[in-house]
This record gives sequence, structure tokens and C-alpha cells, in this order.
Amino acid sequence: MQTLSPQIEVDKETATKCRRLRALQKKAESIQAQIKALRAEVEAEFREDGEEIYYRGILLATLKTVISTRFDSKRFQEDYPEFWERYTKTSASRRFLLK
Repeated sequence: MQTLSPQIEVDKETATKCRRLRALQKKAESIQAQIKALRAEVEAEFREDGEEIYYRGILLATLKTVISTRFDSKRFQEDYPEFWERYTKTSASRRFLLK
């Protein structure tokens, strides 16, 4: 299988760092899933929007609606493609992917 990028052979220390990074990323994903599940359980305690929950008089959490306005660039691109092309620019960046 050919690759388009140049290949660099690294030392054992760098390979160990990559393996450790991969393991930490998996652990972080697991922790994020736990956070999401616990948050859903806590949010289930709220009855209505704009409430606060307490334990023995100590504020633990609030749930409030936040209204924001954002530019819908996807719709703008569909509705006004000529302006989209005039006001967009292409940039390059580097992306790190752990395999």
C-alpha cells in the first residue's frame, strides 16, 4: 500500500509516547461518556427551565435557557453562492491524527 506522505522512522521513546497518548485518549473518551451520562441524570432532576437545585442550602446546579443568534453560513452559501465565493478564503493547517 502506498502512502502520499513521507514516512519517518522514530525511536522507541516516540513510539511509547504515541501508545501512551492513544491510551490516554481512550480513557478521556470513557470519562467523557461518564460525564455525559451523569449530566443527563442530574438534568433529569429539573422540572422546568430556569430552576436551581440545592442540597442542604448549597447551590449545586442551574438549568437555564440561553438564546443566541448565529450566522447560518450554510444557508447563505446556498442562497447567495456568488457572494459566498467573493467573501470566503482558503487556508491551510496541519492536522495531527493518532493511528
